[in-house]
Order: sequence, then structure tokens, then C-alpha cells
Amino acid sequence: STLTSKGQLTVPVSVRGSMGIQAGDRLQFEITGPDTMTVRVRKKRNVFDLLKALPPLNHAGPLDRDTISTAADAALAEKFADIKARPR
Repeated sequence: STLTSKGQLTVPVSVRGSMGIQAGDRLQFEITGPDTMTVRVRKKRNVFDLLKALPPLNHAGPLDRDTISTAADAALAEKFADIKARPR
């Protein structure tokens, strides 16, 4: 690949396919030496991916919007609390 004057880089189709990279995914570059780097794929996430990360609700009976919202807020806060605590 060639870096453009705007700093853009085209990832070859074969690399995108083998790594499962799709439009909207982010690539994280880490310098590992004077002329080498590691590239990590950060997948684009949507609300359904986040919902899959939630533990099952232990609730008997029908669920209303407030119950679901409260449970989702609590689970997400617990799951991602360590992310907020990390230094940037």
C-alpha cells in the first residue's frame, strides 16, 4: 500500500478479508521499532453487540422498559467501569 499526501492508506482486499476488516472498523497503529509497527483491528460495535455482552436477566414475569433500562445501565456500568478508570 502507498500512503497518500492526506495520510490515507488502502488496506488490500486480501488483508481485509483475512482479518475480517469492514467499513467503519478502526485500525490502531503501535510503533514497535524504528521502521516497524503493529496494527490492531478495533471492530465497529453497534447496540446489538453491546446487548450480547449483558448477562441474562434473572427476573420472573414480563419485563417493562424501565426494568430493562435499569438492568442494562447497571450491567454496562459494571462491565465498562475499568475502561473509565484507565488513564488516557
